[in-house]
Amino acid sequence: MAALVFRLLVTHPNAEPRSRFHSPEPFKILNVSSNLPYRRAGNLQEAGRGQAQDREAQERERNAGTTTRQRAIDTYVAEFESTVGQTLQRLGDASGEMRKTSTGLSTVSRQTNSRVEVAQKASGKIMPK
Repeated sequence: MAALVFRLLVTHPNAEPRSRFHSPEPFKILNVSSNLPYRRAGNLQEAGRGQAQDREAQERERNAGTTTRQRAIDTYVAEFESTVGQTLQRLGDASGEMRKTSTGLSTVSRQTNSRVEVAQKASGKIMPK
């Protein structure tokens, strides 16, 4: 790897001589910025902004999806509560009707027993209970 980097630094056609004291050194440093425009600070900032905008768009999309799902869930829950409420109301109404019917049957049963006792006394026979 070091040999490859050394070869690039020395033999690349865009390499520029650099010197600490303004004198040419035997090594040349590769000027990468001229070949790779995305390496420039401005382009990096633009790329960073683009990535941030992409992330924001994705986040908005996720939030919109989440909001849509939450609204659908809320709608389903409301429908379920309404259906259960109506069912419980009908059950309560039916229970009340059954109670009325039961009370009516008990009343008729008592009246029938009372008439049987009157009939027994009139006939003079006592029926076993």
